Amino acid sequence: HRATAAAARTLARPSPLPGGMLNAPLSTAIVVAVYCACSALMLIVNKLAVHHIGAPAFVTWLQFASTAVAVRLASTAGWVETDAFEWCKLKHFAVYVLAFSGGTWSNMHVLMTANVRPLARAP
Repeated sequence: HRATAAAARTLARPSPLPGGMLNAPLSTAIVVAVYCACSALMLIVNKLAVHHIGAPAFVTWLQFASTAVAVRLASTAGWVETDAFEWCKLKHFAVYVLAFSGGTWSNMHVLMTANVRPLARAP
């Protein structure tokens, strides 16, 4: 019931757009643009981190650990609602977590040798 109430509060919020009307195509475009900017920035940050630290597994672990700490702090502060750790729920995601971790680790190894300078240069 708490999730339903939270969703209702979210939907009841006034739109930040002029006139109070939610412009779905505009808000979708903004979200996509921000996501693309964050992805590009993280590519550059990860390349620099792997280059200077030289340990892709450590950089990957550090990112996962800092994300877990941020979610726990946000949950403790009451900003987000999280479920308790329950093995019956977690076991269904174990394969996904392992596959995602392996993909992220592989990506870090690629960044060690890949040249991303053309992406960062101004025309």
